[in-house]
Amino acid sequence: MCPEAADMLKMKYDCTLEASAAAYAKGCSLTNSSVNSRPNEGENHWVALFTGDSTQDVPNAIDAWYSEITRNGLNKQMMYWISLETKPNGPRSFTQMAWANTYKVGCAVALCGTNTFTVCRYSPRIALSESDYSGNIVDEKIYTLGTPCQSCPSTCVAGEDLCETPST
Repeated sequence: MCPEAADMLKMKYDCTLEASAAAYAKGCSLTNSSVNSRPNEGENHWVALFTGDSTQDVPNAIDAWYSEITRNGLNKQMMYWISLETKPNGPRSFTQMAWANTYKVGCAVALCGTNTFTVCRYSPRIALSESDYSGNIVDEKIYTLGTPCQSCPSTCVAGEDLCETPST
């Protein structure tokens, strides 16, 4: 579906990001939070009817975010152009998950009436200026095209075709 990434970092689960996601999910908001409220975190948000099985909410949300690429497509250069930022129903949640430099994730689910609110937070997030933060950075590569691990900043995780994450 997407071309191979030469510099994709392996994700690590982060309990601090989970707590941050849980705090926002409990508010039952229908929109993403303000970037100013989470300057070091990217975010995906998904609302669905409660099915009685909350263990499937995070996998279902991830599937929905991933499917954005099949519905909306992405350019072959894997660039995050302004057209992706402004396109109605653009693949912004997909690109947040696929951003090569992101390597921490934490997710949470809250029951709000008959709906479940799933929020995942991602880090690190790059500050463009003191007042403008973005996980999806216009005119930047989502990831570098190439043979897996070809452009790893350190080493390749054996058998996974992913780059080792920083030790921080």
